[in-house]
Amino acid sequence: MPTTVEALFQAGIAALRDGRMDDAHREFQAVLERDPDNASTLYNLGALKFHAGQSAEAERLLKKAAARRPDHIDTRSVLAAVLVDQKKLDDAMPHARFIVARSDSDAAACNSAGHVLAMAGWSDEAESAYRQALAEKPSYRPSATALITLLMDRRAFDDVMAVSDAYLAHQPTDQGVHLKRAQALWEGGNTRAARDALVDLLDFAPDHITAHHNLSLFSNPPDPEVVITRLTALLAEDTLDPTDNIKAWFALGNFFASSKIVEESLACFTEGNSSSTNTAGEIGRFAVSSPAKPLVS
Repeated sequence: MPTTVEALFQAGIAALRDGRMDDAHREFQAVLERDPDNASTLYNLGALKFHAGQSAEAERLLKKAAARRPDHIDTRSVLAAVLVDQKKLDDAMPHARFIVARSDSDAAACNSAGHVLAMAGWSDEAESAYRQALAEKPSYRPSATALITLLMDRRAFDDVMAVSDAYLAHQPTDQGVHLKRAQALWEGGNTRAARDALVDLLDFAPDHITAHHNLSLFSNPPDPEVVITRLTALLAEDTLDPTDNIKAWFALGNFFASSKIVEESLACFTEGNSSSTNTAGEIGRFAVSSPAKPLVS
């Protein structure tokens, strides 16, 4: 059994690494019984409490840790997340800004700061935080997707393309980012490039239902017979989740329509509508994650 403060702390760290959270909690508590101001232990126990859903106790421990070690970026980052969890955005803001101001903040810390700033309505500062995270780690997906979403909301489509392309240079098969990139091209009016982007996505993700649905909205979808065969097989397997099932039926209907096979097209739309709860006003929209609707003209 460990007896010294350092031995107890190291036992807690070892338990954390092994996923033995109860043991880690016990060891860290034992440290604080002997050394109540131990900043490293206050931080680790505070983080444990937060992940266990005990935000109020986590806040108490992390504030105490931050007071004793104010330059510790990880403490500030977790404390900011705890304060956001408790809807204390004003209290979280100084910690987020501290993280962004530090040149040695890692991608995860900058990303957390970006979320705090975005939630507080400071979108320009949030953008800077996400970009700082990507400068530190260009393949960091959480910041790439958060930044793309922020830029999409601004309809800054050229910036979306630049961020997407830079990220995809490191993670070339990220399906979600490819789909967002296609959406930016579509909404930016570059429909030919959007169509090509979806084709590229389906080259390495041939069963991506949303990509099939979006491609079916174009007036000149490529190789409809090949896609019809693939979608028919996927629907026959009956393994799609409810949302993808709806998208697949409408995509199939659109592809049949583009091939002038009217009866099959209407049958697919009927099947899709039987399980869809979307309103008629959403019919034909380019989808990213929402259920799909048939193309109408």
